[in-house]
Amino acid sequence: MDTQKKARLIKKHPCFSSLPDVEINKLAQLFTEKNIPIKTKIVKQDDVVDSIYFIVNGTAEVRRKNPGDKKSRVVATLHEGEAIGLSEIGFYSTSGLRAATVTAVTKMTVIKVDLDILHAFLKSHPQINTGMQANAEIMLRMLLIKQAAPFAKISPENTRWLAEQVTEIDLPKNTIVFNKGDSGDFCYLIKSGEVEIFIPNPDNTETSVAKLKTPMVFGEAALLLNLPRTASARALKSTHLIALSREAMLHITKSEKRAGASLRDLVKLRSRPLKLPIVQTHMQKASDEEEMITLQNPQNNSYYRLQEEGYSIWKMMNGKNTLRDITVGFNKQYGIFDAAMITDFVMDLEEGGFIETLSGDDEENKKAQPRWLKVINRIQSIMEASVGFGEVDGWITKSYNKWVHYLFTKTVLYTGAVITVVGFILFLTHFNANITTFRASHNTGWIIIAAISGSMLTIFLHELAHAYTTKFFGRKVANFGIGWFWIGPVAFCDTTDMWLAPAKQRVWVDVAGMLVDSFIGGLACVLALFTSNVILVIFLWLFALYHYLAVFVNLTPIIELDGYYALMDATGKDNLRESAIVWLIRDFKKSWNKPAKLWAHKSDVAYWLACFAYLGFSVFVNYYVINTLLAGVSKSQHHYLGYALTLFALVISLLGVWGKIQKSIATPPS
Repeated sequence: MDTQKKARLIKKHPCFSSLPDVEINKLAQLFTEKNIPIKTKIVKQDDVVDSIYFIVNGTAEVRRKNPGDKKSRVVATLHEGEAIGLSEIGFYSTSGLRAATVTAVTKMTVIKVDLDILHAFLKSHPQINTGMQANAEIMLRMLLIKQAAPFAKISPENTRWLAEQVTEIDLPKNTIVFNKGDSGDFCYLIKSGEVEIFIPNPDNTETSVAKLKTPMVFGEAALLLNLPRTASARALKSTHLIALSREAMLHITKSEKRAGASLRDLVKLRSRPLKLPIVQTHMQKASDEEEMITLQNPQNNSYYRLQEEGYSIWKMMNGKNTLRDITVGFNKQYGIFDAAMITDFVMDLEEGGFIETLSGDDEENKKAQPRWLKVINRIQSIMEASVGFGEVDGWITKSYNKWVHYLFTKTVLYTGAVITVVGFILFLTHFNANITTFRASHNTGWIIIAAISGSMLTIFLHELAHAYTTKFFGRKVANFGIGWFWIGPVAFCDTTDMWLAPAKQRVWVDVAGMLVDSFIGGLACVLALFTSNVILVIFLWLFALYHYLAVFVNLTPIIELDGYYALMDATGKDNLRESAIVWLIRDFKKSWNKPAKLWAHKSDVAYWLACFAYLGFSVFVNYYVINTLLAGVSKSQHHYLGYALTLFALVISLLGVWGKIQKSIATPPS
């Protein structure tokens, strides 16, 4: 579209109708042509005004959602020659935010000019509405403020308020903004130009710390910590700054928690994380061809799984890049500016022993947690306590090589499989008869205690199965330990060295403990078949029941037990639960009735189907088992008590799941 056609379109608008043709042509040259597909949202309500449009051809619909309305409603239709963002006397918006959403009803052609370009034109033409110039100035400040990471998510009202509180400063090249040791009365947002942060040395030399450009914030540490400046700052070229006073910033940090947290994160962004040279990087292909990266610290036997985004952050940890540099680099690569996420991720790597010590802790994040989530996390920490025995690979290897490897021969494995299957069939076919015998016995309470006590001794066999299967595949077992998981004692072994093995081998290690529990239960049922002592039969039946229940509990896909890890390794998704949660929250409504989209998320769909099936079946199992045991002990039915205990178990489980979901949503990309 040539300049003359643009000029004729612009000239028709009352805001510019008084301009001479020469000036209209200059303004027209600033506009760019853009084609808009049908159903495209051209602007969205409550976004900061960043540009104006004139419609060359096509039709657009204007929708507005008022406070209290559930849905937006159509308030106007725009046609050829009309403007988007401008009324007859200036900007539609008086708040600096879009007053409505405009959507293309047909294919459209528009011409567009960005607000900063328009503002420069308005300043050079004072005859145009002065109120329009003032509004453009405020909107430009709002745009810049929203681009700065600490203020990206503050409310529209506070964005406007902040834009009205700040002052603007023009600095010539080499001007000192502040010196080390000065008191901190202002922090600064760079509107244009470049600022160097440096430390003056006693020998009159300088150490350059960082070079900052728009839209970065600096000088915030002195304000937040109420300390003298720890470095100096100067303009490297002609620079325009927006200055924010201590009072205004403290108002924002108090009224906007996320802004306060982001500003505190910026204080941490002076650190320069460095990858430890001993850390090894292993590349693997997942089942969906997505590449997974595993970090391994052989010194402390720690592992950390990364996806593409996390790996890009890892590669930037060279001891030279500050966390600020890493945050900016990540933003350039992925378009995401999240200082808090980067900081938490780096601190997580430091805690795992993959980078050199990072100063600071996460106390502020802990304080920011809701009280109910703190309670859930506290309950989890108590109900999931554990202690490890340290390095155990030596004796695991010796015992495996000496005699345990015989258990992995085909003859032994096939024999074990037969006993497992036959025993489970006996358990099901003799179930009603054993219940009748159990309820008729006069020693059921003591038999239950004996069966549970004996079963608890076999939890080590469950974990040894994981350990020896890991050794069968030639990997290392880092440590062994015991603990308490919600309603009973547990043992555990660290098999994270299997992360470096193929997915099929990892799945076998995941299910090894459940297979051993199934074998023990089956063996008990086979022995009961050849036993005539009633008490011993009841004992063996309860002993088998305990192990079958252990298998059922471990099958859960909801929390980090064997079933979840097996499902995770089978799908090749290291972050399966987090991925499924995000998909359910963000994309389920868009894809539930579209087979192609559902198939693209088959791992997420499979996860949720497994969760719902497990929860439904667990209610039945819990109720039936609890009622059976209660009836055996007291010789009468206790339906209400059975319901209550089942509901209690379900609520406790769901609280644990909810706490883990909240943690998953806040987890950085790993």
